[in-house]
Amino acid sequence: MLKNAAECLKPGGYFVGTVPDSNQIISRQRKHPNVSFGSDVYRIECLFDVFGPIPLFGAKYDFNLEGVVNCPEFLVHFGLFERIAGEFGLKLVLKENFKLFYERKSKDHSARQLLRRMNAMETYPPSEGVDTVGQDADYCHAEAYLSEHQNNEKLGTLSKAEWEAITLYQVFAFEKVKGKGTPADSSNNSNSTNRTSCSSPNKRLAEDSLDSVSSDSSDSKLARTSPDNT
Repeated sequence: MLKNAAECLKPGGYFVGTVPDSNQIISRQRKHPNVSFGSDVYRIECLFDVFGPIPLFGAKYDFNLEGVVNCPEFLVHFGLFERIAGEFGLKLVLKENFKLFYERKSKDHSARQLLRRMNAMETYPPSEGVDTVGQDADYCHAEAYLSEHQNNEKLGTLSKAEWEAITLYQVFAFEKVKGKGTPADSSNNSNSTNRTSCSSPNKRLAEDSLDSVSSDSSDSKLARTSPDNT
């Protein structure tokens, strides 16, 4: 995938994508050991010891995303992903969990306009005769926002279950900085170094890079975008 992306880009071009956030998966699974975790929208069960060293490859989990995915997947160690991308002339310029990405972009007028044009948010309260996507309890954050701001307008928001699923992901962007879509050094010495580093267990994913983002503490972030205000 990285080779194909690099070969199709000119220097200065961008490779943009999304991937499940390994930090979030491990953090949430640690709060629910020995069982699956999730919401009405998604469900995950890690099939490896989340309290032990996390391998670079083969950290398998069962992933169900409503109406989209129902299959086993594997953690993406982003540090390794970035390193491999660098060998193909791709430089990381953005890596951010969706929660932080949304919080930052929702302050930008053009980004808010794009959300509105895409109908990315659910209108709350819903129009007469229209049901909400989630359960009533999934919109407590929107009710609290309207009450706090004494606002009778409609909001653009997401259900709590959808928000928990979205914040499971992170967005990334790489810039093409080299002319060729092949590793800069394909010598045997380079390959040997890569094999050594990739085959050893890596603890940093579970120890150094785990953030403290909690979906339970982010309800107030859901009701920030109002279709009537953008």
